[in-house]
Amino acid sequence: KIQKTKVSVSGPITMNVIEMKEDHIRILTEQNNVLIKSLSRVETDLHAFRQEALIVEEGHQLLKDQNFEMVSKLFLMENEMKKMKDESLICDDKLAATTRRNEELLLSLVLHV
Repeated sequence: KIQKTKVSVSGPITMNVIEMKEDHIRILTEQNNVLIKSLSRVETDLHAFRQEALIVEEGHQLLKDQNFEMVSKLFLMENEMKKMKDESLICDDKLAATTRRNEELLLSLVLHV
């Protein structure tokens, strides 16, 4: 049979292991603190970015709405201008007809006098 024997480590070796573990824990704690601060900055930056994106989106929507209004007004103005041109052509035709009639009447009066 093989007997198990306990090896007991004591003294300076045990203290050295404990100090190494404590150093390791301290280093990990420092790294953890740095990571937590970094995460906090990232969360702050993300929040600021989301706020800025929201502002940009609201501005974008406002511009889209204004563009729609402008296009609608432009469409109405173009229709109004076309209507005015059509009315102007009708008036021009009436004026030309009246002018011809007046010329004929004037000529008729001159010939009868």
